[in-house]
Amino acid sequence: MQTFDNYSLSIATDDVRTAKWANIWRLGVVVFTRPEESICREVIGPSLHYLHELTGDKVHFYFVGFFHGTGFGHKVFAGADFFGDGQGWYFSPRYFAEKQTRFEELTDGR
Repeated sequence: MQTFDNYSLSIATDDVRTAKWANIWRLGVVVFTRPEESICREVIGPSLHYLHELTGDKVHFYFVGFFHGTGFGHKVFAGADFFGDGQGWYFSPRYFAEKQTRFEELTDGR
C-alpha cells in the first residue's frame, strides 16, 4: 500500500502515456476514502492483499490521507494492520481534503 500525499498531482501528458519505459507500472488507483467509512474498513482494507496478489506490480493503490506512522499531519489512528501489512496506519483529514480539492480542480469537478 502506498500513500498519495507526497506526490504532485497532475494529468499525464501524451509523452508520458506513450513512453516505452522498461520498468513502469501501468495503472495507479487513487482511493479517496476515510478510515471511518464502512467501504474502507470492511471491503477495501481486508481485500487489499488479495488485490495486490491479483494485480502484481502493474497496479499501485494510493490511499489519500493515509501514512504508516504519525507525522506530516497524520494524527488520526486508522488502525493496526489496517491494510493487512502489520503496520499501524494514521490518517490526515487535512491532506485528504487538500488532495481531494486538487483532484477536483484538475478534473473540473467531474
